[in-house]
Amino acid sequence: MFMSYQGFTKRSALNVILVLLVSLLVACGGGGGGSKPTPTPIPTLAPTPVPDTTPEPFSFTLPAVSPEAGATVTLDALTITGLDAAAIITISGGEYAIDGGAFTALQGIIENSQSLQVQAVASSNFSGEVDVTVTIGGVIESFTLTTIAEDTTPEAFSFSAVTDAALGATVSSNTVTITGLNSPAPVSITGGDYAIGSGTATATNLGGTITNGQTLTLSITAAATFSTATTATVTVGGVTAGFVVTTLAQDTTPDVFSFTDAADVEFSLVEESGPITVTGINDGTPISITGGEYAIAGGAFTAAGGMVTVGQSVVVRGTAPALPSETQDVVLLIGGIADTFSISTPVDNSAPTVELYFPTQLGLTDKTTLRVRGVAEDELSEITSVIVNGLEVETDDNYTNWQVSLPLTESAETEIVVTATDAAGNTSDAQVLSTVTHRSDLSEAFNVADPTMYRFAGLQFMDNYEKLFVMEERRNFHFMDPNTGAFTLLSTAEDPDTHNDELNSRTYSSAYYPHGEEKRMFVSGKKGIFSVDLESGVRTLVSDVSYADETLPFERIYELTIFAGATLADSYLLATDVGGQSLVKVDIATGAKTLFSDHNDAALGDAWGDGVVGLYIDQPRNRVLISADRMISLDLTTGMRTFVADRNLPNDDVTNPNYTIQVSLDGSEAYSFNLTSGIQTLAKVSLTEGDEFGIKTQITQEQMPGLGAGARSLAIFHERDVAYKSTYSGIGIIDILTGEQVVLLKVAN
Repeated sequence: MFMSYQGFTKRSALNVILVLLVSLLVACGGGGGGSKPTPTPIPTLAPTPVPDTTPEPFSFTLPAVSPEAGATVTLDALTITGLDAAAIITISGGEYAIDGGAFTALQGIIENSQSLQVQAVASSNFSGEVDVTVTIGGVIESFTLTTIAEDTTPEAFSFSAVTDAALGATVSSNTVTITGLNSPAPVSITGGDYAIGSGTATATNLGGTITNGQTLTLSITAAATFSTATTATVTVGGVTAGFVVTTLAQDTTPDVFSFTDAADVEFSLVEESGPITVTGINDGTPISITGGEYAIAGGAFTAAGGMVTVGQSVVVRGTAPALPSETQDVVLLIGGIADTFSISTPVDNSAPTVELYFPTQLGLTDKTTLRVRGVAEDELSEITSVIVNGLEVETDDNYTNWQVSLPLTESAETEIVVTATDAAGNTSDAQVLSTVTHRSDLSEAFNVADPTMYRFAGLQFMDNYEKLFVMEERRNFHFMDPNTGAFTLLSTAEDPDTHNDELNSRTYSSAYYPHGEEKRMFVSGKKGIFSVDLESGVRTLVSDVSYADETLPFERIYELTIFAGATLADSYLLATDVGGQSLVKVDIATGAKTLFSDHNDAALGDAWGDGVVGLYIDQPRNRVLISADRMISLDLTTGMRTFVADRNLPNDDVTNPNYTIQVSLDGSEAYSFNLTSGIQTLAKVSLTEGDEFGIKTQITQEQMPGLGAGARSLAIFHERDVAYKSTYSGIGIIDILTGEQVVLLKVAN
């Protein structure tokens, strides 16, 4: 800011001098006229020049911008003119420098054309004034330096809004730098916190300050609700700015999820999916299911609706259909997004399988009808029908087991053809499973390749071979196919061409050891007990018919059974002679015989009577069944005997089975032949404790046609519930469940 100034100019000074000189000349003129001599004229002298120390007017150019408080202000240099002699210079309120010399505040002199530069220190206060006066040769120039005004109002600043903030999160703003201040400005905030520079955030409204160039950052705790804006307003020196944080919008629609379907699942099996993880939501969302159940994060399975949150795993499960080629869909719905876990059962392209249990592949009878029995199976589908020769069968277990009465073509062969159909429409091939021959006269041979075969004796069914072991009483031992009756020679007698009792040693019964590599058959007879190698057929004498105790007659070992231990060394034989009054234990390794039980020993319980015709060790139940005049159960550990049944009691209508014995797998029944009025039939005796114990039941009502009496042995194929019967003239098969029987093979009468 420039200040006015005044002083004498050079022209005014000259005018004053001229006036003074004229006045002096007038005062010196003569007063007397001519009486006085004319003075001698004084020579006119040139006036002595007066030194000019008054400069031309000068002025200083002040800065366009007011200086800051306390700033040193140096003005532009100017040139002093109008002097012809050095002039005195003084300054107040500042300093001066001549021709670039050092600044000084002392009085000095300045000459014409020298440069002059002035500087001063501005006031230390905002809007403060400092007066500076420069005097040169009487010419005065003054000016005033005024400092800038205090400015606590910053330049405008702003914060960027934040969206999609997490609920309740602490959110920081962008950082701004405060400018436009020359003095600290007050800071206050509402709705949040602020931090200056790297300082700690604060929410104080009690006079915080910020200086020019410092940074400012705000922070807000976001709302706890979705789509809600929260604002923090900061004020700096009267300038305000808002920082707005808006929480994210509620999202209950998850990302798409999918299950891997399950194929070829077992019928009615509960099948679980693999887990899926819920993503893409920010709040709990509804979950529901149809067709199954779900479990969240390893919890319990449920079919009720619920809620699921982000990051939780979900597993579903459902029950596979009970039929093939079907699918159970388990549909899981989460927040409007669904996927299906499909559980499919195998596609059924296979026909059922059928088996004929009775009769076998061949049969001979004089009956005009035959009760046919078999089984059907389908791994995938339910069987819907079984047809035998065009007739629908009877079943009470969905064709797992079935029966039908089949008419036979008289005096001809009847082929038994069985077909089965499942629920998928698959039908088995029409196969001839058996051919039954009807004859009114059964005296001719049937299904025997060797007409010299005769007197079939011991008969054993070998489960692990599914073969029958058959003895000709006075000749050869054979394997027989139980379905076809075909024979395979195993062991040849000493004289294989005859039935000579002396040469070939008459045989009566057999016992089978079934375990490991020691498998073999034991055969009893007129000369003792033989071991028969089932590979080579070689017969080895185990024990002869002699016995040390002469009071117990022992000749012709008639009935034979075996206790089959884990090895032959753990095993032993039990045998009776023809008289059957004593039960003898035979050591397999040495052949030594010891008395096991004497039926005359009353201390051991009930006697079995004379003439043992049936002997069977029921090993799982640790007992031996003995049949003679009556059936007795003998404890293998204690030797004690218990009455089971006799020929009449407990039910007189069925005579006591007394020819050969077999026991059912569960030990509940004993099977044997009985003989009533010359007719030999198959019956069973209950071994179940209680009121049923000893009850006898007739299985067949008449003698097997074509084979006559003289049953020699009985073997049971337990898996099929059929029994094989040997007589002198042939072998027949009996259906234990229905009592039907046919001849499998026979020699001519």
